Amino acid sequence: MKSASIAVLLSLATAMPLAAQATLSAGSLQLAVSRAGSLTAMRNTATNTDYLAPSQPAPLLTLVSGGKRFVPTALSVAQAKDGKMLTLQYAPTGVRIVVRARETPTHLALDIVSALPAAKVDAVIWGPYPTIITKTVGEVIG
Repeated sequence: MKSASIAVLLSLATAMPLAAQATLSAGSLQLAVSRAGSLTAMRNTATNTDYLAPSQPAPLLTLVSGGKRFVPTALSVAQAKDGKMLTLQYAPTGVRIVVRARETPTHLALDIVSALPAAKVDAVIWGPYPTIITKTVGEVIG
């Protein structure tokens, strides 16, 4: 009986996706964020097209500290009444930044709620997010 239980647990563990830790949606936009705090997909769910360029780094939020840029090293997610709280950790600096993600049918709003210790934060940069879009935004939208 013990070996059957272990086999079931192992099969469940291997069947779980290793995909994103967090999924953020707004209308037909779906962003997938890894456990390391980087985007792994920027998908149009209506067409099933992923616009994120493959094999290129895409940190959700880049930290500038001491004149150097740092990408997140870990992500944890918690549900709050006003959205998802994404906690990004930047291990080399000891900085933790909390981002609130509010998902609506028309847009996705990302707000920085806290950044501690504040003395180690010189600036933050959203992204960069490399895409496969080759036309200019005016050509695509306008």
